Amino acid sequence: MINFILTLTSMLSAVLIGWLNSIALRHFHAVILNISLGPIDTIFLVVGLLAIGSGINAMVRLRGGVRVAQEGEQIGSHQP
Repeated sequence: MINFILTLTSMLSAVLIGWLNSIALRHFHAVILNISLGPIDTIFLVVGLLAIGSGINAMVRLRGGVRVAQEGEQIGSHQP
């Protein structure tokens, strides 16, 4: 079931990106700080910002996490 969900979300994201590029951002062009941004550049920029935001969110939420010991390992003790 999880494979089906991953495949479906992958297909839907490809459809969304195609729609954004061909219809919503068709004539989009911006220059920010002397950097020219077109539709593809904007899509990659937004995806990159989402990835950075997700990483920061995970880092903050996992900061106080409790580590689970693996087999044969003791947490908090120093082994030579």
